[in-house]
Amino acid sequence: MSIKDLYAQDELLIPFLSTLVAFIYGFIFVVLVPPWQHYDEPNHFEYVWLIANRPGLPQPGDYDQNMRRHVAQSMIENNFFDRLNFIPDLELPDDKPIWIGRYSQLHEPPLYYFLVSIPLRFINPLEIELGLLLARLVSLGLLIFTVVCSWGITSELTPPRHILRLLVPVTVALIPGFVDIMTSVNNSVGAVFAFSIFLWGSIRMITRGFSIFGLLWVISAAIICYFTKSTVYLALPALFLVLLFSIFQRGLWKRFAYSILVVTGLSMFILIFDWGDALYWARNPHQISNTRIKTTTAPFGQYAFILEVDTEISPREAYIRQIIPPELVREHSGQLVTFGTWIWASEPVTIRLPVLMDDFGARSKIEEVSIGTDPKFFASTTTFPDHTVRVWISLEPFSNKVEAPINVYYDGVIVTSGLYPLDEVPNYLNGRTNSGVWGSVQFTNLIRNSTAEYSSPRVRPWVDKFGMEILPDRGRPSLILYSVIDRSAAGWYYQMAAENLVRTFWAKFGWGQVSLIGYAPYRIIALITLFGILGGFIGIIIYRRHIKWEVVTFLLIVTSIIWVMAWVRGAIYLFHPAFIPSARYAFPVFIPTTLFLVFGWHLILLGFHRVMKFPLWAYILVYFAMLIALDIIAVVSIIGYYA
Repeated sequence: MSIKDLYAQDELLIPFLSTLVAFIYGFIFVVLVPPWQHYDEPNHFEYVWLIANRPGLPQPGDYDQNMRRHVAQSMIENNFFDRLNFIPDLELPDDKPIWIGRYSQLHEPPLYYFLVSIPLRFINPLEIELGLLLARLVSLGLLIFTVVCSWGITSELTPPRHILRLLVPVTVALIPGFVDIMTSVNNSVGAVFAFSIFLWGSIRMITRGFSIFGLLWVISAAIICYFTKSTVYLALPALFLVLLFSIFQRGLWKRFAYSILVVTGLSMFILIFDWGDALYWARNPHQISNTRIKTTTAPFGQYAFILEVDTEISPREAYIRQIIPPELVREHSGQLVTFGTWIWASEPVTIRLPVLMDDFGARSKIEEVSIGTDPKFFASTTTFPDHTVRVWISLEPFSNKVEAPINVYYDGVIVTSGLYPLDEVPNYLNGRTNSGVWGSVQFTNLIRNSTAEYSSPRVRPWVDKFGMEILPDRGRPSLILYSVIDRSAAGWYYQMAAENLVRTFWAKFGWGQVSLIGYAPYRIIALITLFGILGGFIGIIIYRRHIKWEVVTFLLIVTSIIWVMAWVRGAIYLFHPAFIPSARYAFPVFIPTTLFLVFGWHLILLGFHRVMKFPLWAYILVYFAMLIALDIIAVVSIIGYYA
């Protein structure tokens, strides 16, 4: 056998080994995790079942009551409801769907569900748990192919026989948080696989240069992403980067490519963002103009809030709101508070007074008053909740659609602890809006920028409209921007989200409720992750002359966008019960993320190898021993939780 043949066999051994590891560990998760104990698994399975057992694609609102009855019965038998304190009614009539989950998935693109439905076509439709097992096995197959993609991507970026070609795919196959999601019935599995194919083709095309085969690869993968899940729609605009960096690769052409990238980025920034909204206030999504206006009518300062209400706007969407910082709510928990504001309109009208709200709805009673075209002060009282720290004031004047367009103005919004005379007008002290005198008693205002004197960035209306089409629950980019700007109000969310992203990236299971056993395991994991990040950046600096920067730029852009989108995903629920996202929304870039971390750990361990002179095989053994230890702890944690 020639050296060339031996080399070829060595290279093929790595993907074979990594896929074998993925199959063994993935199959453990397939049978270990009880039925329905993955995120929204019953509703994802419903989509699969309807495709397998009914003609055509199901539409939102479709369901099969008999199927739901069997799923709900299976959920009961597998103790799904033990910690939920309720059991669904299995005897509901056919026109009232039996509960198998809160959110239907029938609005999602169909490709993943169609693929998973194939084996279900050959079994009894009411063998529900067998169908679930077969569906999970299809997801396991996609996990195995994703591991192959990780080997392919690493091979494009490293020289032959480089140790990363072994470490990266086996690491991808052994991170329990990833394997858990990738063996569930969830279209996130399809999204990860589709985007991994896209990344492999993109990196191959950038490193090797433009080719028709490469172009067909990335276009096909992008189309698959589009028909799989919205979290990977990024593949479509990312095609621009792939073409840019694969066509313009040498000399002045490379500089031209980066110039195009910079100009495009600046142009997008200008097209997306504007300036002039009221700082610290969340806007009405349908309002074209800014939420603050310069006017001589304003009782305080030069500006007032303006709420433009059109005949087509739902009253639920005609508002401006501010979240009161949680530490202030906590400080005044259970206390009586007085709140008020000056209000007027473009014409006399009856409106609702501002309301204080929390996670559970209106905190203060809803009162209607008549206002004119001149400012008039209105006030009311309520108590701060003692069961939550999430409280906001909402200026939402109407309960029903208006008959004609109208502008409503507000100024001097006040929320303060204590009881103050509702028939007297407060005064600010020395032009300061955070304190004043009300009924001869000094007050401290809990509202920031209460007179709209300070402005902030905003997203343009077309961006909000587009976001409401593609983000979950008609989420709005303007609300995400508000959460980023108002760190006092939303900083808690970003801290909790970051912590949960790290934990669920590595090892958190079920519906996010199953944690690793042991003393502070996630602190250790966070520290190891930090070492990987630091090592990765150090490695980029060390090998900067050998790096193909077009690939780094491409991966940095797409990976950052998807991780940031996962991080801010729950920000659209700031005025609803809190939602803390998990890392599954960032798993489409799991491979480049893992590649970067493994690169960092590799350099650190390689440094120890050179300094302490221990053999290279020992370094590899220690690395895999740590991974396997995590895998064993994960399996024991799952068994212990569901025992």
